Amino acid sequence: MYTMYKTVDKKVRPVDIPRQEAPMEFGREDWKARAIERQRLRMNVRDHDPSPHDDLFKQRYAAFLRGTRLTTERVSKLHIGDQLMLQERAMLIEMLFNREGALSWQFEEARRIHPDVCPPYKIRTIPHKAWQIRGFAVPKAMEQKVVAIVDARLNRGTWERCDS
Repeated sequence: MYTMYKTVDKKVRPVDIPRQEAPMEFGREDWKARAIERQRLRMNVRDHDPSPHDDLFKQRYAAFLRGTRLTTERVSKLHIGDQLMLQERAMLIEMLFNREGALSWQFEEARRIHPDVCPPYKIRTIPHKAWQIRGFAVPKAMEQKVVAIVDARLNRGTWERCDS
């Protein structure tokens, strides 16, 4: 039985070429302080009754009201387990409410990482001829759904147009 799928003359070999461009960028050192300041500027008034756990967590900075994303229905559906005591469970739920801006249950609530934390990643390649292969076929019945998903990601800025 033949297991080789390419002949030796068609194999692609990695190339070790030194990089001419600048090294990759990393996020800013002060990203956390800048993020807190951005959140503080767009924050609503603190919509939170005092809690026994307030001294354990940093202040909640969110542009939306408490319980907007982490609703009571969603809290009731959380599978936390029975290993935690009641006080620990209450503290966990309070922490989730305190940082509910980082949670999302729907695509519209999801956000991208801010460039201060991690700038857009640049994929480095060497000059080459692109592959010329056909894309995968989308079944006709799913075509509208796929178009809607792609459009949603393009509109949100999660994806961007390209020439591939």
